[in-house]
Amino acid sequence: MKITMTEQSDRPKVTMDVECQSRLGSHRHRICCHDSKRIVPWMLFSSFVTLTVVLLVLFLVFKDDRHIYAKEPSMVEDTSPSTETNVSSSICGRRGEVPHPGIDTRVSGGRPTTIEAWPWMVSLRDESGDHICGATLISDQWLLTAGHCVSTITSRPLGYVTMGDTSIAEPSEYHVTRESLETFIHPDFDSSTFADDIALIRFDPPVFQSKGVSPVCLNEGRNELEDYSKCYVTGWGATSVSLMASTGLQEGRTPLVPRQNCSEDYGTRHHVTSDMICAISPDWQVDTCKGDSGGPLVCQDSISDVWSVIGVTSFGYGCWNPGDPAPGVYSRVSSYFDDFIMKTVDAESRR
Repeated sequence: MKITMTEQSDRPKVTMDVECQSRLGSHRHRICCHDSKRIVPWMLFSSFVTLTVVLLVLFLVFKDDRHIYAKEPSMVEDTSPSTETNVSSSICGRRGEVPHPGIDTRVSGGRPTTIEAWPWMVSLRDESGDHICGATLISDQWLLTAGHCVSTITSRPLGYVTMGDTSIAEPSEYHVTRESLETFIHPDFDSSTFADDIALIRFDPPVFQSKGVSPVCLNEGRNELEDYSKCYVTGWGATSVSLMASTGLQEGRTPLVPRQNCSEDYGTRHHVTSDMICAISPDWQVDTCKGDSGGPLVCQDSISDVWSVIGVTSFGYGCWNPGDPAPGVYSRVSSYFDDFIMKTVDAESRR
């Protein structure tokens, strides 16, 4: 390439005596000549091709959007009316109307609540329609529950799931039923020790968002005791040690308990691992019980007000037994976020 100077300008002028060829071994980029005498650097063309390939790969990877909510969602509020929309387009961890005052104050026992307050609550039913366990809606096609709730060794066969109901005996206006189910139990689940007591359920078709059906966020951080001070359990389980189940949804505030304290409370009765997290009210009056298994332990971010599921109800000892108390134990969501939850969802979305 020659550079000459013109009288009208001190700037270099590029003349067109350029060879249209690759110069292997040269440090110059390949350039191409066109009849219009325009020069197109090969570097620009190569960059365009690379960008196109990258965008194509990203499209192929994310075209089956998993809609698993882990990060803090946008703070944009939904101002649309109550018309249903697909859950995949919603933001996670946002509650609807709270039907009673004082929900932010400390509670001394479980109390009735509504599905609008906890719209990610799901009931697992057997083939006869009886409630087996709870579960948590984490996307428009995925539920999170306990392994012992869907294992044929420890539970009755799963028939279908219901969403959007405050009462498991009476469908609400938000009622949704799904019968096409596929279960994924953690491969290391141990029914004798409740180790790795976690499972996923994929259902079809996807659900639509309403005031009574909306997903919760997934917690992936490992500093739960430092990050959260307000945590709740919800479910249709027994409301007393008599094990009489509740037909109405119940809630109870259960602060988190350090694992060391939890281990000391259980002593030799049970080994509490780092993949478990414990919670109980300070007065030992709020706990999960039979029928609550598989349901969520959710905590609220103090800044964003977003709710995330940090635990899956696994086991306890005597349901708030005052004579020999021990906290409720939950499978720790952050322990399974990458290696089980996202790995399973990724694999299934590519089938």
